[in-house]
This record gives sequence, structure tokens and C-alpha cells, in this order.
Amino acid sequence: MDSHATYPHGENYKKAAHIHEKEEEKLATMLRHPIKATDKEYSREELKAQKKLKAQLFSIYDVVEDKTKGLRDVSKHRREQLEKISGKLNVMEQKVEDLERNVQGWKGKHEKFKEELLVRKQEINQLKENAQQRVEKLSNRGDKQDQMQNSNKTNRTSRG
Repeated sequence: MDSHATYPHGENYKKAAHIHEKEEEKLATMLRHPIKATDKEYSREELKAQKKLKAQLFSIYDVVEDKTKGLRDVSKHRREQLEKISGKLNVMEQKVEDLERNVQGWKGKHEKFKEELLVRKQEINQLKENAQQRVEKLSNRGDKQDQMQNSNKTNRTSRG
């Protein structure tokens, strides 16, 4: 860390920055490598300082732990709900895809049936026309036969 960039220029500030950096390094080293009571190179004050620092850190950790425990429980519950909902959503999406495929299939079948229905309607109309023509022919024949029979009857009655 460049302490000179953080402090204004001047010898006193540079010395203070250097001392501050050394203290930070010492504390970081103490945290990484705890002092044992058997170490002779450390004074009692340093051991007490380390224990005090350790106690402060654990108290901060406990406070943070207590405050975040409820939040972790809530977030865990929310994650579980999200997983359930996303599972249900995946099932629903699959059903929608299946329904869309069915609709496409039905549309294809509907088009085939629609075409077949048109062909059948045309055939039925043709049969109706043919039947109508036959009925007309038969009725024309029947009328002619009736006329002939009537004329035969009139001829017989006039002869008779």
C-alpha cells in the first residue's frame, strides 16, 4: 500500500503513515498466526492485545451472525419456494408446448377434414342435381304418360 498517496506531504505524516501500516501488518499477522502463551518473544501486552482483538472480532461475528440468521432462514425458505415454483413453471411450460403441438396437429387434421368436407359437399350437390334432373325427367314422363292416358281415355269415351 502506498501510504504517501493517502497522506499529505510532510515528514510527520509520512512517519505516521508508516507506523499505521506496520500496526496493520502486525494485527494481520497476529490473526493469521495466533500467538501462543508459550511464545517468549511477545510481551504480555501483545498477548492481551491479541486476546482483546480476538474477543472483539468474535463479538462482531456473533452480532452479525445473530442479525443474519433470520435473514438466512428467510432466504433459504424463499429459495425453496422459488425452486418449487420454477419446477411447477417448467411443468406448465411443458404442458403448454404439448397443447400447442396438439393444436397444430388438430389444425392440420381440420384442414384435411375441411378439404374432404368441401369435396363431399360438392359430391352431395352433384347427386342432388342428378336426382333433381331424374325427378324432372320422371315427372315429365309421368306427365306425358298421364297426358297419353288422358288422351286415350278421351279417345275411348269419344268412340264409345
